[in-house]
Amino acid sequence: MSAEKCKPIKFPGLRIRNAGPDDMIFVMQLAENEGWNPGIHDGDCFYRTGPDGFFIAELDGEPAGCISAVSYNGLFGFIGLFIVKPEHRRKGIGARLWGACKAGWSGIGA
Repeated sequence: MSAEKCKPIKFPGLRIRNAGPDDMIFVMQLAENEGWNPGIHDGDCFYRTGPDGFFIAELDGEPAGCISAVSYNGLFGFIGLFIVKPEHRRKGIGARLWGACKAGWSGIGA
């Protein structure tokens, strides 16, 4: 893939924030739209495992993407639900989401 095809642009209206329990409806809908088959209660269970590791990208106040990074007793972790809405892909939003979850992972497995 050439760098020109994935040229990040700046979004003054982009904000990365921690997700709350109510955001799981958006997250699970994104997963379903991608053809993933999340269970009806999987999002809530996964969220309770590590609520500090769920992030939402908002563009001008509207959800544009998500990512989860859950630690299991500090020994290992799992990154999932890394999705940006199709109309917002290839603009650098995913990189910002990745950076937000990665920042909280220092020391896992150390």
